[in-house]
Amino acid sequence: MSDVELRLRAVTYAGAPAIDLEVSDPFDLVQDVWFTVVRRDANNQPLPSEVVFPARSPHFGVYEIDLPTGVSATDVSGYVRLNDGSPELMTTGLTSTPSPYLDPTDGGVVLGGTEPVHVTFEYGRLFVAVAPGSAASWRCHARRNAMPTTDGTATGTLDDAFLRLDAARDELTLELPLTGTVGTDRWCAVVTTRSASGIEISRISREFTYNYERSHTPSLMAVALPTTGITQRQVEAVESLKEFTDWLAKYQLKGYIGEVGWTKVAGSAWNEVAEAWFDQADAAGLWVTAWATGELWGDYKLQPYQRVNGVWQENLQAAVLEAHPSTAQYLRGLNVAGADFHAPNTDARTNWFSNVNRGTPGIDYVWNGLSTYQYLASQGHVLARVPFRWERIQPILGAALDPAELTRMRDSVGAAGQAGLQVILDVHNYGAYWLHDQTTGEGVRRSIGTPDVTFAHFADLWSRLTTAFVDEPAIIAYGLMNEPVNMTPAPGKSAADTWEQAAQDAVTAIRAAEGTRAPKRIMVGGYMWSGTWSLPTSDELPFITDPANHTMYEAHQYWDDDRTGQYLRNELDPVPTENWVRWAPNSEMWVEDGAGNGDAPVYTVEVFRVGQATALNELVLWKKGHADVLTFCDTPGSNGCAHRTDEYRLIATNHLDGSALQFAATVSGSYR
Repeated sequence: MSDVELRLRAVTYAGAPAIDLEVSDPFDLVQDVWFTVVRRDANNQPLPSEVVFPARSPHFGVYEIDLPTGVSATDVSGYVRLNDGSPELMTTGLTSTPSPYLDPTDGGVVLGGTEPVHVTFEYGRLFVAVAPGSAASWRCHARRNAMPTTDGTATGTLDDAFLRLDAARDELTLELPLTGTVGTDRWCAVVTTRSASGIEISRISREFTYNYERSHTPSLMAVALPTTGITQRQVEAVESLKEFTDWLAKYQLKGYIGEVGWTKVAGSAWNEVAEAWFDQADAAGLWVTAWATGELWGDYKLQPYQRVNGVWQENLQAAVLEAHPSTAQYLRGLNVAGADFHAPNTDARTNWFSNVNRGTPGIDYVWNGLSTYQYLASQGHVLARVPFRWERIQPILGAALDPAELTRMRDSVGAAGQAGLQVILDVHNYGAYWLHDQTTGEGVRRSIGTPDVTFAHFADLWSRLTTAFVDEPAIIAYGLMNEPVNMTPAPGKSAADTWEQAAQDAVTAIRAAEGTRAPKRIMVGGYMWSGTWSLPTSDELPFITDPANHTMYEAHQYWDDDRTGQYLRNELDPVPTENWVRWAPNSEMWVEDGAGNGDAPVYTVEVFRVGQATALNELVLWKKGHADVLTFCDTPGSNGCAHRTDEYRLIATNHLDGSALQFAATVSGSYR
């Protein structure tokens, strides 16, 4: 019996009917996913079925198509092919059971009629957030090696730690560290809401996998931060960047931000966040290429520069970039994209694109030309990161580079050099290669380190690219791979270790191809999207041995809620007229004698304005080891709150012996 379970649901996408196929695949058995659609003739008789591949994957484990016009949802079936050689699985008929999956990015899931819940998982911690002013009480359990069940709960070992959010308080976020033994555990969150009338509803989150092969201890500290509107985003952006720069400093490494981008939609508000971020990047001496510009973008909201009717113009982001130019210590510039267009990232396992169906140059994708690079140079930029697709430059793995594509690449690089820019060649493939399937005609994603796309194939690509460009003065660096993610673990390795071996083999191949020539820099991103957090967490330790000692570790950062760079809503408008303070307890607060198990609270934390006798808010810490985060709001002008600098007192009372710890917090901010 297969461990894969399927559930077909009718949903809406952008206001139009769609069909979701939810796939529970705890052992990574699913290889391909598709749908069949049956149309009917004038007599309502079924016509031959049509195969439709997923149009998108809204979140992990869910595949979606738009419901074709005139087709009933009951005439749609979902199919999966497994990688263990067992027969295909098929499901028909729509379920009337609500989806058991909490949506981690698109507004949460409605529980108890009104309340959205957000669940995210990062580097060994589970985060659960509910809307402020919740009218319900909440409870969250974490289950190890969990399997979803039809009633929205889960099987699996129940972790004895749990979280509560009660209607009497307005905490927004609680954090649960998940401890584990060596090896990979699978986790999910089960969130239960109890309404005012006593009705309970449970939902299971999507599955999260965490590898305990390497130890990770969350750092807990007392901190008070202003979070009014723009200021909060500035703090979050700088803190996330600091994770990366602290890691670099710890191991005495050089760093590069390959992508950072923000939207022009919110006017100049995001520019204030960007200024704070770039000040930090300047202080750390980071190379930076902003995302992105190019000749095919159209009206893309992250473009600092945009071509309109053949004429280049500045957007709002340009002012920040030009205020933080290159120096003798670091180089600055942009991603000049186009050769990576109309190709998939990781949203589905199959796609029309492949090493056979690569698109038409000049229509589906473009290598930018001299006028583009000249304009960027005229704005003071020095660096151009040029993304391209592996399938286009090397359509046959292990074979020669495509002559026509190589010529287009050479022409674009030469044009950048002629304009005075330095180029970073970036393989924009997310750790994989899309191979043509002769049976279906589709491209199938195969990650590096698998039998179809081996470590040697990746090393061969970089050996050939190095040989082609070793004497090109415009090339300043090679970007090994854009945002490696969702890689199939090689035998005996984790996914992160698989990427690390691929990267090391490529570095070794590059240095061998250079021979005695001057070595070029090599940019190496961390596993899991190359986020500013990924190297300190997914990879943890430096993993490249470079005989030339000319490697820079690469990270990417976006500041929207889900850190994808989509900026799906305007998180900065309107700017709240409130003073938010965030506080996390330090490790001295945890009792070490095992007390605090079960429902017994360990500490109550109260927050006072200095000079005030009445607490503004309080948080109950229920269990040793929780890194609960207290968030509260103090409106300027109320409770004696000033308009520039406010002081707070935090008192943590031990429920076991009545002792108290005190922390002081000063918050400065401009209120609007």
